[in-house]
Amino acid sequence: LIEGLSCLGPDTNWFSEAVLGRMPGRQQNPSLWGGGGGSYTVSRVNFRGGEDPAATEACKRELASGTFASVVVCDLSDDETMTKFEESLGPLLQQFVSEGGRVALPGAEGHILLGTLQRLFGVSWSRGGYYRTDWGA
Repeated sequence: LIEGLSCLGPDTNWFSEAVLGRMPGRQQNPSLWGGGGGSYTVSRVNFRGGEDPAATEACKRELASGTFASVVVCDLSDDETMTKFEESLGPLLQQFVSEGGRVALPGAEGHILLGTLQRLFGVSWSRGGYYRTDWGA
């Protein structure tokens, strides 16, 4: 699990806590990552918005380790962080995927993610949108 931003401090990321089913004050879901008869190793590294070279190197080591079948990159929710992520980890992420790895990039700002997905993976998706009037609200 690569944490993109830590809005709550250097060692806390609400987005990844939610992905892992560990939100404070909510029912915990320990089977979320180990259910279905599978065995999962969850390793957490924090990109720290691309501001800390040691954090970036830790992310690179995890991506290149060959240990994981999937990577979840949580919350790269601003243009600057996305650019730094793409520049520093993009080539390793491309290699990871080309070797059969899976990547999920959940975030609150999908329009920021689209350009990165197009550049790194050649997706042909385009941005869409809707208005409340589309749904009769």
